[in-house]
Amino acid sequence: MADVSPFGICQHGDVRRHRRQHVSEHAVAVAAQRLEEGQVGLVATHQVAGGLDHAAQEGCRFHRRHLRWIRIEAHAQVRAVAGGGTPPLVHERHRAILGGHLAGIVHRTPGLRGSPLCRHTDAVSPGRERCYARHVRIDVVLLPALGNEPFAGVCVVVDALRATSTIATLIARGVAEVVVTATVDEARALKAERLPAHLLCGEEGGLPPEGFDYGNSPAEFSQLDLRDRRVILTTSNGTRALARAADASLVFTGSLLNRTTAAHVALGEALRRGLDVALLCAGTDYGRAFSLEDTAVCGAVIERMVAGHEGPLTELALTDSAMAAYRLWRSYTSPRLLLGESTHGQALARLGLAADLDFCAQLDVYPVAPRLHRGADGSLVIRAT
Repeated sequence: MADVSPFGICQHGDVRRHRRQHVSEHAVAVAAQRLEEGQVGLVATHQVAGGLDHAAQEGCRFHRRHLRWIRIEAHAQVRAVAGGGTPPLVHERHRAILGGHLAGIVHRTPGLRGSPLCRHTDAVSPGRERCYARHVRIDVVLLPALGNEPFAGVCVVVDALRATSTIATLIARGVAEVVVTATVDEARALKAERLPAHLLCGEEGGLPPEGFDYGNSPAEFSQLDLRDRRVILTTSNGTRALARAADASLVFTGSLLNRTTAAHVALGEALRRGLDVALLCAGTDYGRAFSLEDTAVCGAVIERMVAGHEGPLTELALTDSAMAAYRLWRSYTSPRLLLGESTHGQALARLGLAADLDFCAQLDVYPVAPRLHRGADGSLVIRAT
């Protein structure tokens, strides 16, 4: 009998073509299962990469162009682990290709039926398992207007300068609730008609509107005793984005100040509930223009999601925009440089608010994950949990 590798790959060159194809499919299936289970040690990952190479050479039914990307990921893991680093992020497209092609392979390969790769039952053929790669899709929506469909799953709203930084600071300082409105007029009406005891806070054009108690400065709020106070907050971009995301299953706010806690809580809820994650950039110019800092901070949150994830990396699938945000964040050596280079950051500096840039550039100051709730009256209220 011919020798067989750890993937069941026959080593003899005189085996029939169809036999080589069968064991190659087995190699791909087992390799994928090892990736799925998070076996990314140097030896195991090297075997995965080698098995995929052999499968490509021996005529596996995988389309070779599709298989190429999976092999690239496996070899990248080998290089990363050998160098003492961590495996690279896995792109959603490559993981989806893997999951789709595994369905037929598992059913043609003895011993793989019932594996962790098979998690669903075919409704048309009861009792037949179908194979899918288990993952949480992580997306970045670059502008609120780009989310044409209602947001579903878990949403993390990011307005790094400055609304979600302000919200993190308010919650960390003991504020009981933050009622957010999309416009200044709505905030004024809410204060006058229903919530006279709430502090009226926010900005228009970066500065506090007339008659407001405070502006939208997290640096200022960090110096105040706000325990058990209640706040109405309106801003040009961030609170509008929160209103846009309000119908998602869960909505949290993220910033550099609370990125790790927001990342862990949001991803944990997504995994527990079987939901996807969308990070929503608030943008600038009333949510109509791209924001450098919001996109990069989304990447910072994604970085912490990946770093803190205890399961296999194959559970996380990044879209193009999520990968771009992550790469953008990693391209900056200093958070303060990022904020200072942004159009909005420069505008705030011209208004004499450079202290807010310094404050918002701090990493993981607050272990909070503010969560948006919709009240019975339709109001949008943010609390600590």
